[in-house]
Amino acid sequence: MDRIEHAYQSSRGPEIGIFGGMILATMFVDQTEKWEPLVLSHTSKAFATVHHYIYTLLASICPEPHVQDQVWNFLLDLLAPTYRRAMDHARFLLRIERGGRPTTFNHYFSSVLQEKRSGSLRDALKKHRKEFRDGKGTYIDFDHVENYAENKSNTQKVCENILDITTSYYKVFRKRFVDTIYQQVVFHFLLECDDSPLKILTPELVMGLEAERLEEIAGEHAEGKRRRELLNHQIKSLEAAVKVLKR
Repeated sequence: MDRIEHAYQSSRGPEIGIFGGMILATMFVDQTEKWEPLVLSHTSKAFATVHHYIYTLLASICPEPHVQDQVWNFLLDLLAPTYRRAMDHARFLLRIERGGRPTTFNHYFSSVLQEKRSGSLRDALKKHRKEFRDGKGTYIDFDHVENYAENKSNTQKVCENILDITTSYYKVFRKRFVDTIYQQVVFHFLLECDDSPLKILTPELVMGLEAERLEEIAGEHAEGKRRRELLNHQIKSLEAAVKVLKR
């Protein structure tokens, strides 16, 4: 509440009992200051999961170590931009959601705000409850209800209103933002879109490679070629020796 009062006093104008919209944006940014590291950390973990899946899949279908390493190195150059694109979009969502004015058309916000205000009033008056003599209910003196409103300054009322609005909006926004990160960053950019990491290694990609590139990736390595040529030479020598012996 002290931070809200300080922000209100710093931004208030000559009007009495009202506040500008920017104070809500300021308080919301303060309230969500930990969201950026949380979102970026979650996105990085999603990268790691997808990356591990692709590597495990490659290892299962391509057991030959040399070919596996060459294919993996080739894929890394194609995977990096897809991860960067997803991370950039996560930062974009953080920037527009936290950097703009708080706004929503969700009717749930009004319900949450009303519930918050009713709860504050209920909690404040609860300590003044008294039981009827017959023990069949409770009541509150009307004087306590009047004092609840009369004993507050304009600044205190405004600050409590700012707190209720910010808290209610945060509750609505959190649900929306979590779904947005999952739907757009994780599900779309990492799993489902046409250029997601899971859709890079396709028959079309392989068919489009030049012969030199295919040879570089899946061709026989130098040591293997040398040994094969040596064996072929030995075989020809033996065949020639056999012909000589048969004469």
